[in-house]
Amino acid sequence: MTMPKTAQVAKELGRTPLEWTDAEMTRALDALRDDLPGDPIGYVMNAVPTSARCDCGAVHLSVDAPDLDCETRGSLHRLLATPFGDIVREHVRRQFGFGNVRFGWSGIKALAPTFVRVVDIYDARTTRVSELSDVTLGNIIEAIRKDMPGMMAMYDESLGELSVHAVSPGSDGQREWKVLIDQVMTAFSTPLHKYLDEYAKRTYDGAHVGVVNCCIIMSDVGDSTAWQRRWFATQVDQQLTPDC
Repeated sequence: MTMPKTAQVAKELGRTPLEWTDAEMTRALDALRDDLPGDPIGYVMNAVPTSARCDCGAVHLSVDAPDLDCETRGSLHRLLATPFGDIVREHVRRQFGFGNVRFGWSGIKALAPTFVRVVDIYDARTTRVSELSDVTLGNIIEAIRKDMPGMMAMYDESLGELSVHAVSPGSDGQREWKVLIDQVMTAFSTPLHKYLDEYAKRTYDGAHVGVVNCCIIMSDVGDSTAWQRRWFATQVDQQLTPDC
């Protein structure tokens, strides 16, 4: 699932969504509406005003919400996992004052049962990930590895070389590849993401890790601002010239 119209607008505007004017933000949101199946932008805009503010300042969507159709859910996973999710997050911050939009814990057990079981053993859902011991965090990562081995193989490969690592459909065909990219998008748009982030920082000297496009995991070191700019720019480039 590519977002070429959004990438073209972002390339023309330059900078990052945090630096865009409201009019520029509207252009990008309109492009996202054209690019993405379902109605992910409309869903977020309808959900936010009636959502309770979490202690972390975020709006937590539910992957198993009864009013969330499959097309829109898939688009939300791909949007919120990638840098283009910053377009929606910044718009929500300006309009409603929420600091973030993400999927919360509701429905995650069906997607990553081992992960949820281990997190609950340690009562680690609401614990700051920076406060988890290395042993606890390591066990949580191993649980993710059992639930999503293909995604973790991409994660390990990217972090091991601090590189952009892409996976294209192989001899097994499109169906297996789609299962893999669904795992990647799910991991990086749900609570799994914060544990993957923390593990990258501890294990690879402060590394950042994130998803680009649908089949690419990118990692790098450096301060957060520089990382965000590189991550967003890579998304723009990849969406204009997709390699998968």
